[in-house]
Amino acid sequence: MVSIPSINYGALWPTPNVINVRGPGYQAVGNGSDDDTAAFISAINAANAISAAGHPAIVWAPAGFYRVTSSLPQFKWNASFVGDGHQHTIILLDTAYSGDLFSWSEAWNSGATMGLLQNRSGAMAANFGVVGSRSAAQRQNVLTFYDRNDHVVIANVSAHNIKGQVLGIGATQDATAAYMRESTIYGLRCESCGDTGVPTIDINSTGSGTEATNEIEFLHVNVFSPYGDGVVLRNGCPNIGIRMLKFTHLRVEGLQSSSLPGDLLVIGDATLSGAISTISFAGSLKLTSPYTNMASLKIHGPDQTATDKIYDIKVDHLSIGPGPGNGLDINGGRNIDINLMESSVDGTDIIVGARTGNLRLSGLYASTWAWNVDAAAADKIEHHFMVVGNPNVAISNAVNAANFSGTKFIKAKIGGETLYIPAMAGSW
Repeated sequence: MVSIPSINYGALWPTPNVINVRGPGYQAVGNGSDDDTAAFISAINAANAISAAGHPAIVWAPAGFYRVTSSLPQFKWNASFVGDGHQHTIILLDTAYSGDLFSWSEAWNSGATMGLLQNRSGAMAANFGVVGSRSAAQRQNVLTFYDRNDHVVIANVSAHNIKGQVLGIGATQDATAAYMRESTIYGLRCESCGDTGVPTIDINSTGSGTEATNEIEFLHVNVFSPYGDGVVLRNGCPNIGIRMLKFTHLRVEGLQSSSLPGDLLVIGDATLSGAISTISFAGSLKLTSPYTNMASLKIHGPDQTATDKIYDIKVDHLSIGPGPGNGLDINGGRNIDINLMESSVDGTDIIVGARTGNLRLSGLYASTWAWNVDAAAADKIEHHFMVVGNPNVAISNAVNAANFSGTKFIKAKIGGETLYIPAMAGSW
């Protein structure tokens, strides 16, 4: 029999050092009125010293209301912050607060080998809530990841009234490239956050390196009443594309009957030329209450070569709820596959621009939908809708308004209801 030697795993990977912001030497109060900034600064500095020595460290804030009035130190590598729950540990940002609440930089593994005591990746932010102020004079951000970050975990975090980003990925600070890889974001809830020109969630890459944001899974992320764009995917790295991002049960809901300047979900950027590909939306993607003249889902490429910049986008089940804005607004990209099950906007339900290539639409098509399809893109669209409602109105909307000349409708009965299913228009 082969003898297996005993290994002292504790010596290889010691128990994380947990620093309690209410503990001796820190003594945060957590009553919502006393200023706890100094306690947080001391706790984060202590965690950073432990992290710099090659050991994991966690700052823990037990249940309470913690008032923070000025900026905090940036976390060192994978030093982390956790609370007792997103409705139990609440951080209150003063109106005068400016900048990032929690931020990281270079929490990644740069070498070919990864020693357990040299592991810099794996930053975590979990189980807390943040309340800001819409009347803040300066921008306030909750979680910002600068430069390169790997194996990040964000779980059960809520943010309310933040006049800035709740989550920012892919901005440079100390390095020449910025991205996030192989990470998980679960249970992030944002309400009344963002601002004009500042998305609530900004997923990006920047710099001139040879890597970009990839392999991130987003689960049960909710954005309500954004004051700018809700969720934005864009790429400022021209050398390699953002790729392999998966969203499961994403919901973005605008402020009802509003004309705020923002789209709910955006893929692409008018000025950033980096590619975006293999993005999937699994489960139910719910986009509700788009703002006046804005889109529920906007896919726009940066220039006339836009079909080469955004590709392989798949949406399994899209529901677009009522609101004064538009539904789909696509002008750029290729190999886009959207299963649209509902649209009840006051504006145009489906807009397709001339720079779109290889767009497949399927789902349940209401006869009252309004289309606006550029004639140059009509032969690039394949659509397989089951049409419900008045077939004459459906044919008028789908053929005349959409410029799909020669579209054929197949009559079928499913469950006792007569449906009209458009045949393929153009090739995939």
